[in-house]
Amino acid sequence: MKIPKEIVEKIRQVNELNNEICKWMNDYIDNFEDFEINGLFWEIVPEPRGESQDDDGEEYVDQRTYGEDWHMGEAYYKFEGESNYLEMHFEC
Repeated sequence: MKIPKEIVEKIRQVNELNNEICKWMNDYIDNFEDFEINGLFWEIVPEPRGESQDDDGEEYVDQRTYGEDWHMGEAYYKFEGESNYLEMHFEC
């Protein structure tokens, strides 16, 4: 599955707006003065990590196991018309 171009643009818009909001929070809200807020919910990366989940190289998963039923990692989905991937963190 490739992520369509119109969704890729929305991801970039969300990241830009979220970064602006987090910068404002870091600058103006006293409770957050001791640490930096990182607001990137959607990471855009040039290369995926982990193992391919399909024959087309469009989906990858890099998963770590911390307990019998506890897994964390990143899932990667290729952007349509680009070489970049969306990186999403997960826990299950």
